Amino acid sequence: MKKNRREMFRRGLALIFSFGACNAPAWTNPSGIDVARAPFITAADEEVHELVIRHGDMESVQRRIEEARASHPDAVLVIRLDGRFVVGQTSLQLGSRMNLLLEPGAELVADSEWAGNVIEIRDAELSGVYGPGPGHPLAVIDGNMRSPVVIRVVNSAKIHFSYLDIRNALGEGIRFQGRGGDRFGEASSIVHCLIRDHSGSGAQISDAEQFVFIHNELRSNSGHGVEITSHTSVVADNLFRGHEGFGVVSHSENGTVARNTIHGGKGIRLSGRSRLNLVTYNRLLRNEGVAIAVDGRQNSVYYNELDRPDQPFTIGGCDNIIASHRNVSGGDVVAIL
Repeated sequence: MKKNRREMFRRGLALIFSFGACNAPAWTNPSGIDVARAPFITAADEEVHELVIRHGDMESVQRRIEEARASHPDAVLVIRLDGRFVVGQTSLQLGSRMNLLLEPGAELVADSEWAGNVIEIRDAELSGVYGPGPGHPLAVIDGNMRSPVVIRVVNSAKIHFSYLDIRNALGEGIRFQGRGGDRFGEASSIVHCLIRDHSGSGAQISDAEQFVFIHNELRSNSGHGVEITSHTSVVADNLFRGHEGFGVVSHSENGTVARNTIHGGKGIRLSGRSRLNLVTYNRLLRNEGVAIAVDGRQNSVYYNELDRPDQPFTIGGCDNIIASHRNVSGGDVVAIL
């Protein structure tokens, strides 16, 4: 069991550090594209085609993207949107090696009458959507309570989102479906985003190979904060508040849930499919209902802080290790047999 825990922790650290290396702004290319906002530009001699769009309906925006891809089939497309764009029934579609950069003040908003998903990424890799970055307000992508999902990703990997304000979907803010858990080296991420006011969960991640979900704020979502199924995942340093379900639900194998703060709602759930998850150094404040619910196999849960000793703490599954939590005594733990 100790060996399993060490291996799980090692994989989590390796995943975090690999993202740090990938996203580090090591250079700026001649056209001034910061690598931190286009992390798949990986070398100074990479073919990059930049497209600046300041106005137009979504059909014309999509047409310009497709024309750019046709004329530069092997390039990394850097698509800068500068302005307010309304998305109707047809979503903005992104394919492989496309980086959508929303400039300061840019918005993507669903039509007030009828709209599909705001952004869709299908059968793609090495793509992402990025806000302006530190020092600027987050870029708004608004479902306007008309979009079923704000951002939908299908059968894709190496997809990244950062510095976005993702709001107001009829379902999930982000619905991400990867390419299956039997692949390696295909990590995706959601970082530095505000995900709020959705009628479903903030983020639902399934069939991911590896996934990093860090430094996000999720608030006022009617479902869970984040629900994740990944072969290896890290959910760390996030703030959850105002959700009706759990802050974090993990179905992952080799998952790490650490240093999150969860206000209200329910706390953390490891499902019956979870295995080898590490849940540690989370703060659970003013939760209603279950604070931590552990099921699955060979999970380790320790050094979490609960602000009320009467919060239920339930344990099921087999070979799970639960130890050393602040404000929790043996009488507060309910074993589900």
